[in-house]
Amino acid sequence: MDAIPASAEQTFIEWAGHRIPFVIIKERRRSIRVAFGKRMITLRLPLLLSPENKSKHIEKSKNWAIDQLKIKPGLIQHFLIKSYSHGQWLSLYGRRYLLSINFHDRKINRAQVKGQLLELFLSTSLPDHQRPEIIRYLLSRAIANDCHDSIVKRVNELNDQHFKQPVQNIRLKLNQSNWGSCSSKNNINLSARLLFAPSAVIDYVIIHELAHLIQHNHSARYWDLVAKVMPEYKKHETWLDTHSHLCEF
Repeated sequence: MDAIPASAEQTFIEWAGHRIPFVIIKERRRSIRVAFGKRMITLRLPLLLSPENKSKHIEKSKNWAIDQLKIKPGLIQHFLIKSYSHGQWLSLYGRRYLLSINFHDRKINRAQVKGQLLELFLSTSLPDHQRPEIIRYLLSRAIANDCHDSIVKRVNELNDQHFKQPVQNIRLKLNQSNWGSCSSKNNINLSARLLFAPSAVIDYVIIHELAHLIQHNHSARYWDLVAKVMPEYKKHETWLDTHSHLCEF
């Protein structure tokens, strides 16, 4: 969840039958910034802004947010938490999992995959308001672990075919801030959210990160390298921009 300072003001934007949290934060800054977060829209204002200007920028920012929701209807999905039920089938990365939700008296919450069975064990002491995020995290971790070896195999295949660079660790975990990253130590990190994407899109993100093993930037030379390996890469970027809301646990 996005962290909300104690001094922040919280209101809502009504859109398509949903109430979207709209948080106003006053802080030491000169500029005004409004942005869509994981679970809320945040408006950051300078501390010394007058009440009149504050009201003006709140209204302007809310109107901007509504315009963005009109242009990109999928944005609303960022503010909707998925619900899961016992006996539900989950499909991603070409696999299907039968969800089994169990409650126990222990304080530990955990999930595990046994073949097609995805078992979720929740503590009866877990507060209701924490349950959606805990379930989301546990499912993403269990499925990422189950798919990890296949993803590692694909990264190594693409690297051997096109780049032939040393790769250290390959990690697959839930990450909201990006689809992937490549560290200076040649570690490849991929977001588990990619498991919802088509295989060609997953390949694009892998290639995107592998190319950074040669070019540690986004220069023209870097993009030429990506285009040489995957000439149609821009359509996969467009898919991620347009359908990112479908890639959520």
